[in-house]
Amino acid sequence: MVDFRNRLLAQKLLAIGVVCCAMLSDGSAAAQQGAAGAPGPDLVEGYVAVVNDRVITSYDLRQRALLFIATQNLPRNEETFRQVAGAARDSLINEHLQLQEAEKWEVAITDEDVDRQLGRLAAQNGATIPEMLAQFRGLGVNEETLRQQIRADISWSNVIQGVFGRRIRVSPTQVDEALERIAHERQQEQVLVAEIFVPVPNPIERPQARQFTERLIQEMQKGAQFPELARRFSGAPSAATGGDVGWVTMASLRPEVAAVASTLQDRELSQPIETPDGFYIIAIRDRRAAGSAEMMVEMRQIVTRIDDVTPQEAARRRKMLEEAREASIGGCSRIKRAIADPALKIVDIGEAALSKLTAEFRAEIEKLGSGQATAIRNDGRMLSTTFVCQRMVEAGTQILSRDQIEQDIVEQQLALFGDRHLRDLRQTAAIIYR
Repeated sequence: MVDFRNRLLAQKLLAIGVVCCAMLSDGSAAAQQGAAGAPGPDLVEGYVAVVNDRVITSYDLRQRALLFIATQNLPRNEETFRQVAGAARDSLINEHLQLQEAEKWEVAITDEDVDRQLGRLAAQNGATIPEMLAQFRGLGVNEETLRQQIRADISWSNVIQGVFGRRIRVSPTQVDEALERIAHERQQEQVLVAEIFVPVPNPIERPQARQFTERLIQEMQKGAQFPELARRFSGAPSAATGGDVGWVTMASLRPEVAAVASTLQDRELSQPIETPDGFYIIAIRDRRAAGSAEMMVEMRQIVTRIDDVTPQEAARRRKMLEEAREASIGGCSRIKRAIADPALKIVDIGEAALSKLTAEFRAEIEKLGSGQATAIRNDGRMLSTTFVCQRMVEAGTQILSRDQIEQDIVEQQLALFGDRHLRDLRQTAAIIYR
């Protein structure tokens, strides 16, 4: 059986990576603004909850709330702090239970393990660990807050893989059935669904969960982005992809969700959808007719950093990028040969569906044929140009391999085991709220 711990952990840490990317793109001015505008509610130092004799302090709560606020780029004031405090407390309770379970199974996570994950996050965003941590400090988030969350995520991934991984066996029949189901669904109208799921681990918490779901809707109506809220607050496996469920048929949705989805217009946000285990918010991003195909593109980028060099060096790198772009027109196989300067890097984006690209980026890519490239883009930190290596049409299940289907089944089952196990831990834990 394949070990999926690294892939699951990468999904769980994706939300943190998004925070880093957003902060590093904003630059130091944004960090200064974040520090200046950070909420400072007048709370008496003490505990806000006790989880099996482990105390969660008001300082812990403030730190986690600041991390939530930084993630969503929400207004940094006391009102926002009060709105996210409940979710922050629940996150800390879950984290304590996960770490306690890791102790029970003698799962040890070293500082080196945490440092490696911090290094990966920083590298993904073109920064060093000190640079990334400095951005967090500028937003009022202590380094240990980030380390603690990473430590809990690694521990929980190892626990779930160790306890439940061996129980999962995917048979050839399961893969065949999944392929047949996908092929059948392609013959029906499909909708591109986004979701946020707010779980209700205990019936007594249902009113608070509904209120929190309603606040998330209010934030999106004010301009907060659905994917960012999903990554931060959703309890569904799709949280790792910003709430993107993908193309599904109405019949494959839960009955309660399908009943609401059938009434929504494209891009319309639902009201809270109540189910026995929690509340859903959904949006229909797009629709496609039965039997329609998905346009796929394979892409590569040439990128170079300019935020840490002199203006003269930035101009030189732009010229080198322009020359490499021109020399590579006609085919992605030419890109490597066209790069003579180590400051230019190749990023293999791989295959992607046009429908999943951002509207602005999709508009650029749609105009390009195979072997063509976008104009050079400058986001203040990086210069980049994107090449379309080839276009493909997804027909039926041809682009899906059996290995991909097996991986998806294993990840879904591990996610379900993890959710159920955490709910069981919450139900049997001694949790005292202040």
